[in-house]
Amino acid sequence: MEVLEKNVACPELEEILTEYRKPVVIKDKDLFFGHSIAVNGSPKKGLLSADIEG
Repeated sequence: MEVLEKNVACPELEEILTEYRKPVVIKDKDLFFGHSIAVNGSPKKGLLSADIEG
């Protein structure tokens, strides 16, 4: 693949990536006794980590 210009700024893409990279936090009072579960990952890499917090 030929690259015409490296590291070109793209504010629209950066905005999308910022939203995409946010962690997902699931809160369930009954199932996890008031704790939060933080899950990190991506569609490409899959599940990277999951922690019970609080």
